[in-house]
Amino acid sequence: MDDIWYYEYTVKIWESFDSKEMICSGLVPASSFTNAIELLETKWYGDDILEIQMLKPVYEGIVFEFQRAAEDETLDFVISKKE
Repeated sequence: MDDIWYYEYTVKIWESFDSKEMICSGLVPASSFTNAIELLETKWYGDDILEIQMLKPVYEGIVFEFQRAAEDETLDFVISKKE
């Protein structure tokens, strides 16, 4: 099994329903930068991607455990739960 990393991404897409550009961001689990881009293009946004504005690895592991990620001092984003 390949090592899995969670990659944080920000993409600009064309939202055809509303006929406008949108900025979307999230996490994608992938084995490499190339794999992350392939997943964003083939499994999620397809031809709607206009630009990949940011893609960076943030966490390694098959499971993204919130508590462990929150304790990792190298991560630069906050995980919170809506109540």
